[in-house]
Amino acid sequence: MTHYPWASLVKPSKHYWSSSTLATRILSFHHCHMRSFGTKTEPFLSRPLKVYALACTFGWAEDADKLSEQTLDLDLSSPYYAEVLKSIDSTFLYKLFQLRWGIKAEVVDGIRLTADMSYDDCYGCKPNCTSSETPAEEEWECLELLIRGELDRCPDGSSLRQSKFWSQVGLARLWNLRCNECGERAVRKSSVKERSLWRLDEAEPFTKK
Repeated sequence: MTHYPWASLVKPSKHYWSSSTLATRILSFHHCHMRSFGTKTEPFLSRPLKVYALACTFGWAEDADKLSEQTLDLDLSSPYYAEVLKSIDSTFLYKLFQLRWGIKAEVVDGIRLTADMSYDDCYGCKPNCTSSETPAEEEWECLELLIRGELDRCPDGSSLRQSKFWSQVGLARLWNLRCNECGERAVRKSSVKERSLWRLDEAEPFTKK
């Protein structure tokens, strides 16, 4: 772990600091060491993963937990973040990804419950219909894989909130299945979307649970 000559001057916070306060305090101790982060606070704050890495360096676990929530819109599989990720202690790195895995698991579990018909509001067919065409397992798996891919990339789920995600060609058969008896769609796209976003909101930020 890298040691900075001014690190001993900074004491861990008893309360959560905003990233603005954290950045300002660090910068005030040794401005020249922060050239890679920019010469002003604003560009420093535009790099939340580096702020998180600094909190980890000082061992500020509580602050790191809060700061990790600000990285949820970052695609950490990008080579752009490789060097910063390498600098983070393995324990804190695991916690960073544990947050992401927790969010994904919550949303995926909701899709599986929907596929098992646990949510009646997601199905448009009348309860007494006997000839409704049931979606194949592969069709639900396709949706699950697409959701996994998006949440692996950016766990904030911003893409799941856009209509174009749910209108992808690969999901057409799932949404277009209709009951031969009542003519209603077998699966309500809007309801599945609402259920998924509800699970996302419940899980994010996962650390608050």
